[in-house]
Amino acid sequence: MHYQEMAVFPRHGEILERIGDMLSVKYISEILSNKLIKYRENNALVYNGTYGCFDKSPPFELVNVNEKFLPQAELKAKRYIQPDYMIFHNNKYQKHFSTYKIAGCPDLIIEVWSKGNEAEDKHILTKLYATSPITEFWQIEQDSNEVLCSLGETLLPSQSLLAPLQTQGGLEIDLTSIALP
Repeated sequence: MHYQEMAVFPRHGEILERIGDMLSVKYISEILSNKLIKYRENNALVYNGTYGCFDKSPPFELVNVNEKFLPQAELKAKRYIQPDYMIFHNNKYQKHFSTYKIAGCPDLIIEVWSKGNEAEDKHILTKLYATSPITEFWQIEQDSNEVLCSLGETLLPSQSLLAPLQTQGGLEIDLTSIALP
């Protein structure tokens, strides 16, 4: 997201900053020991296929590099997507990040949708993130406190920014301070 867009959608940046701040305080020991790694908008996930083509070969899906590390040359042939926020929890492959660039599918992806997000892009990203059965996906709209949640293709109960959020893996993220009145 560009600086000008941040001014138009200030809640987007505020939500992402709050997530990072809260995780840094609550899970500092796990972060320092590389058991919890968080990325905001500047790291990418690898996927196969053509963006938005769900029925093409190779399949349109996230590539889990945990299964086999890919050399840089092979990674360059893949496509990348940059979620708003990703959390890797207890990812034993993360230590190889500088060599392999991507270390598998994240445990949690968070997208904060702005008014400028096209319905088609939302649909495509939701489909893409659902291709990883280990990845929990939270969707937050700019003008809502509701958090739509899924794990792979399975819809989970929605959560609310009015209470602390909890991942299926037990991480708690308290965004109540930025909930809408």
